[in-house]
Amino acid sequence: MTSRKLTSATLTAAALAAVIMTPANPASAAVVARKCATMQDHTITTPGHDVALELTMCVERDSTGVYRASSTVWWTHGGWNVDFEKLEYHLRLQRYDVVQKGAVCDLKAKVNSDGSGSSVCQAAWTSTSAPVTADGTFVYNHNNDGEGDYRLELTGSPSI
Repeated sequence: MTSRKLTSATLTAAALAAVIMTPANPASAAVVARKCATMQDHTITTPGHDVALELTMCVERDSTGVYRASSTVWWTHGGWNVDFEKLEYHLRLQRYDVVQKGAVCDLKAKVNSDGSGSSVCQAAWTSTSAPVTADGTFVYNHNNDGEGDYRLELTGSPSI
């Protein structure tokens, strides 16, 4: 019984020490610089209701000097007759058109089930050097149309 208490106490102390000794996550630092492309409007034609998209695409730098791409997507469509087999938002942080970090945000379930809404997509913070930009692409596929994937290339952000 004593050995279990000692083991439990030792593990708790080790866990607390790890939390105290771990450096702060860069995502907890304040964003000190941000540049965004102008609001973009796009329409995806579907066999049912067309989907209107509005989005921002930004590149951010935090107080520790790391960067990330960040984007908010808003959508609306005329009803529940939207059936995407795939609807992915590929967001990239780039330096001279070379991807430094990326994220793929799956919007299929949200857009198929909600007539309107929004979603934030962010690439992880990463160390790189300026200049960097955010860029993105929608990759989508209508369910059972036999046509395969479509791509919608977006306008990237200004550099920071």
